[in-house]
Amino acid sequence: MDNFTAGEQVTNVLREKIFSGEIQDGTELTQTWVAEQLGVSRMPIREALQNLELEGFIERLDNRHTRVIGFGEEEGKSRLKVLSSLEKEAALVLMKTGKPAGKITKLQDIVKSSFSKDKELYFHTLLFMESEDRYLNQVFNRMIKPTLQLFIHHRKSSSSIAREKLLEITSALGQKEFGKIEKLLDEYYTELSIR
Repeated sequence: MDNFTAGEQVTNVLREKIFSGEIQDGTELTQTWVAEQLGVSRMPIREALQNLELEGFIERLDNRHTRVIGFGEEEGKSRLKVLSSLEKEAALVLMKTGKPAGKITKLQDIVKSSFSKDKELYFHTLLFMESEDRYLNQVFNRMIKPTLQLFIHHRKSSSSIAREKLLEITSALGQKEFGKIEKLLDEYYTELSIR
């Protein structure tokens, strides 16, 4: 189980509320308002607002407040397109690393075991981690993973569809069929956008 700091916990709560529409597009967030709503001190709120700004969920205003940036269907599709592109890069880098077979086996084992939304997210985490590209790994952990987790958690379609797609992706990785990987990742992320 992950141990989250107070700032990460506030970030997670606010991110979920923005993504679900509970906190709507254009809503102005102040540290005072967030503190009152969540019953926490301002220090973790500052950290949370910085994280959410980095992730593109809010924007800073001149008056030191922040405003929620809408997260409608088109914005969601746009974000998933970017996530897909970055994951394609991680897959390409992974295929170029020495001895990718063992790394691909780890990915297959995750998908073949009792599959869950947590394991689905772990698949993506491991794909970036096994690429051994520090920059891609940092981008994934700081920006991609939180958004991807929301899409996986809120997906309405069956996890079995995702499982099959991820199995196909690992197979294509093993065969070094990058064109097929690109197509499969596009299909996977399109399916995630249906929420």
